[in-house]
Amino acid sequence: MLLYFLPGLALTLVLAGCNSTKLPLAHPRLAEINQTDTTNRNATLSEASINQLITINGRAENASLGAIVLTQDETPVYMDGIQEWHSDLVGKMIIVTGILRRKSLAPKTLVSPNGEVSHGIDGESYVLDNSTWKIDRTR
Repeated sequence: MLLYFLPGLALTLVLAGCNSTKLPLAHPRLAEINQTDTTNRNATLSEASINQLITINGRAENASLGAIVLTQDETPVYMDGIQEWHSDLVGKMIIVTGILRRKSLAPKTLVSPNGEVSHGIDGESYVLDNSTWKIDRTR
């Protein structure tokens, strides 16, 4: 049992340490600085779009692993480098442009030989790297 407790404790300390590093807070006054004008405003998320520059329209929300944009079909896309949206932006429609990636955002779930399950996340998530964003004033 101690064999599984210590790695879990170490993982908790690592994750807690990650949260102590403050990433930027996205503030509405900064939105107008980062405007990008592109014609592909409704890119679809697909494997063909991975590592490509895309633009997504969606709703700004905060999730436990960082700031996200929820697409029309409720797919979360994490914003690399932004810990959370400012409260004035949460729930607002925004336009984001960046390089779409698939990344593992947290350690994977592990199951011990006794069936004990560690905390973790299986699979990868969509992440926008090098992103710019602005408030969608058309909605």
